Amino acid sequence: MNRPWKDGELHAMESIVDQIRGFHERGVTRSGTTERILRRAFRILDAPVIATTVEAQKADGVTEKVEDDHIVPVKWLAHHLIKQPSLTIAMAQQILAPLLFQVTLTKKQHTSMPKDLRDDMPEGWSPTENSAANLLIRYRRSAIDLVDLVDPSEFDWTSRRASRRAVGAHRGKFPLKKFYSFARENHLSREALAIENTPVPATFGGSASAYHRPLAITLLEEHSLMQEFAALYWPAPSGSKESPE
Repeated sequence: MNRPWKDGELHAMESIVDQIRGFHERGVTRSGTTERILRRAFRILDAPVIATTVEAQKADGVTEKVEDDHIVPVKWLAHHLIKQPSLTIAMAQQILAPLLFQVTLTKKQHTSMPKDLRDDMPEGWSPTENSAANLLIRYRRSAIDLVDLVDPSEFDWTSRRASRRAVGAHRGKFPLKKFYSFARENHLSREALAIENTPVPATFGGSASAYHRPLAITLLEEHSLMQEFAALYWPAPSGSKESPE
């Protein structure tokens, strides 16, 4: 990923490396090191928004507030960096570049995520795999529908403003019934049936459709069918960057 780094971000990287050296060489406590990294560095490092939710798009900011959530929690990032005793600025850049992105959620959606997913990454994900399905796994497992996704592995830093405008376009609700028929037509009948029959946890407050939509989106992404499906049944609105009109 050819990500450019601003001068302020480079200074933040220097702070990160210095704090981690302090942990490994000067006896600074782990908790103190983590807090300093979070406070000094991650407020400076740029993390573009690459997706949102329908609820966040409709929120008025008063009765329903929105917030940007790092796709990989900053606490996890700090702990991961601390595990690198010989960390250099170049290493920190390589580790962080594919992971520093955000998603816009409502505050209610964020607080409704399972506690172990708010500040941590689940088993089954890889910090070196840059696919959307891998990096956005927290939201899928929290049954949060993401819309207008800009794939982080394809984020274009040279036309960043255009990419961020694309995130704001409202596609509407993912058409689950169309997905099932489309999946059957593309030899994914077994996988689609498994999604349809996936039981909804008792702790989940939404409908079965709301729980199954993220699973459907993930299946399409994993089989490189999302673009084709979206063109047929889930198009971007007229006038948006993604619309052919």
